[in-house]
Amino acid sequence: LTERAGAIAESLLGNQNVLHVPMRTGSEDFAHYTHHLPCCFLRLGTGNEALGIKAGLHTPNFDVDEHALYTGMYILSCIVAEL
Repeated sequence: LTERAGAIAESLLGNQNVLHVPMRTGSEDFAHYTHHLPCCFLRLGTGNEALGIKAGLHTPNFDVDEHALYTGMYILSCIVAEL
């Protein structure tokens, strides 16, 4: 599922705009769902250095480029439609 979702994201955004990050452990309740149905975790970049939006998550200066939200909705809806 992760490979398929990544391929769909690459076809929509281009290979240069999709990063495949190594698996890592984290403290995430989402993992519970993976015991009941196929799941994958998608990370959506919300920064935009050109607009000065570059603070990390969980920091007092965090901001989000709201265009990323449209990108995220587009990718997720296309993944659902393709599966």
